[in-house]
Amino acid sequence: MDADDRRARGAGVKGASTGVAGLPAEAIAWLVGSGPTRMLELGAGAGGLTGLLCGLGHDVIAAEPTPAGLTGLRRAAPQAHLVLARAEDLPVSASSVDIVVAGPAYEGLDLERSLPEIARVLRPGGVFAVVRRAGDDKVPWVRKVAALVGEVPPDSDDPFEFSDIVTLAERRSFRQWQRFFRPTLVEFVAAGARAASLAPEAREDLLSEAGALYDSYGRGPDGLLMPWIVECLRARVKGSTAVVTADATDDGLLIDFS
Repeated sequence: MDADDRRARGAGVKGASTGVAGLPAEAIAWLVGSGPTRMLELGAGAGGLTGLLCGLGHDVIAAEPTPAGLTGLRRAAPQAHLVLARAEDLPVSASSVDIVVAGPAYEGLDLERSLPEIARVLRPGGVFAVVRRAGDDKVPWVRKVAALVGEVPPDSDDPFEFSDIVTLAERRSFRQWQRFFRPTLVEFVAAGARAASLAPEAREDLLSEAGALYDSYGRGPDGLLMPWIVECLRARVKGSTAVVTADATDDGLLIDFS
């Protein structure tokens, strides 16, 4: 499977779209550990994750590929060091950060081109930390939303199995709930891959289907609860050794980046 194919495959209903609640603080704390740590965030966007990372006491370099994005990011996370950069070409010194973090931007990364850069900037024992969110497709209405959004399950639970650069080291999932109302669901579908590929008339038909799906459950103003699964992944450069310590709140191991 090539890079374009990997980017085209989702994990059910993904949570990077419009109208999605913020990531759970406990998930981010598990993913990156306690500060202070020097880290690089890829595709920082509106700065929601950046603010959480700074709030945990980390020294954050926030990379954003567009000048307009940097303007908003500067307002949202004034503590971060901002750089105009894509993941494939990072203006960061070799072996200079302990963690590289990717949140919603992960889904759009060209891993074959960006992983060599990520490995270059990581210090020995450093971690590539990924957080991604998907609707729980065990729930029938979530599967129906996935069909409207145009997303399909991934081929593998390990997004790095193809790589000869990094290997998946640890993972942990967290659950999160968000109340979806009729406009929320319609907006969510409108931001999906399928809607973006349609002509205007077909797109309107799709959004009407989304509204009809909501109506079919008869929830009215009470809304439907979207069950999100927030998955946190820690990957290491192959051949690199991390120091690990037991942590009573972690149910396992916590990477010690000192």
